[in-house]
Amino acid sequence: MYAVIENGGKQYRVELGAELELDQLAADPGARIDIGRVLLVADGDGALVGTPVVEGAKVTAEVLRPTRGDKVIVFKYRPKARRRVKHGHRQDLTVVRVADIEWAGRSAAKTPLLEAASIGLSLRARPLLRSLHELAGRARIDLPPEVEPLLGLSDSPLEPAIPARPAEEQNGATSEMVRAIAGEVSAGARPVDPFGLSHREREVLALVAQGRTNREIGERLFISQKTVGVHVGNILAKLEVSGRVEAAAVAIRLGLTERR
Repeated sequence: MYAVIENGGKQYRVELGAELELDQLAADPGARIDIGRVLLVADGDGALVGTPVVEGAKVTAEVLRPTRGDKVIVFKYRPKARRRVKHGHRQDLTVVRVADIEWAGRSAAKTPLLEAASIGLSLRARPLLRSLHELAGRARIDLPPEVEPLLGLSDSPLEPAIPARPAEEQNGATSEMVRAIAGEVSAGARPVDPFGLSHREREVLALVAQGRTNREIGERLFISQKTVGVHVGNILAKLEVSGRVEAAAVAIRLGLTERR
């Protein structure tokens, strides 16, 4: 999902997590603000152009820090009058990060988190749910009351409470891989790796599913962090997923890590 917003007479194409420089804002670092007017919103194959703004669309950003733009030299010259005036200018700016895009009942930050939580609950994947709990805290997302208790860190076994949404109801919002993960596993079926992962990539994926960082994975497998990053990139490409959380769900599905 992306949007086009207007701020200070300029237009910006923004996505979730994008950082941009806006004209100076009267807001402290860490504050949440609604930036500009939303001129266009696109989600998957659907898009809506505002007239001039999109009704019901909202873009939220987090203020990161104040900064200043590049220096601009202004030189005024009048011939035959011996008038030479030169001075510089640096515009005061504010760096913000897009925290959420909301439109038509969907949220670019909250909707994927809830869908991943649904998958984690159906698989009883405690490492995945722990990661989702941390992501929700960092993103300042208010989870529904029926979801928040299920993402706790208690030792009691987790029971599926939020059924995975059928693929036909998702309107193409999630990838084919995520919908495949949400399917049911035949009892006693032997996990099969249809992705062509190497032995080393399977080891890295198992540690990713446990919530290990690249440094911890490198120390366990005696490889550099750069090599770990290359393996993680190859894994995401082969699994056709966009992040480590979805890759962890695949690892749990394939039985590459124990369910805690």
